Amino acid sequence: MSPADIDAEIARLEALRDRPARRAELEAQPTAADAHPLARYGLSEQQRTALMRAGFTSPGRIEAATDEEILATEGIGEGTLKRLRG
Repeated sequence: MSPADIDAEIARLEALRDRPARRAELEAQPTAADAHPLARYGLSEQQRTALMRAGFTSPGRIEAATDEEILATEGIGEGTLKRLRG
């Protein structure tokens, strides 16, 4: 998460604390991490970045790849592969 993303998340949380009436509305807003194309896998930013750099830029590309292709990505191991394969 970048410093700007962290600042945005802090501001969002402070708004929740300061305006309880808007809590449900603010909680429903996606965070920067949620907006990432690979967010549904629950990976760290480092893992997502490694996959993106290796060309795995969407769930469709991950699903089409072989296990060996994914495991050839630096920083991606068996545990991450299990998360990707669900």
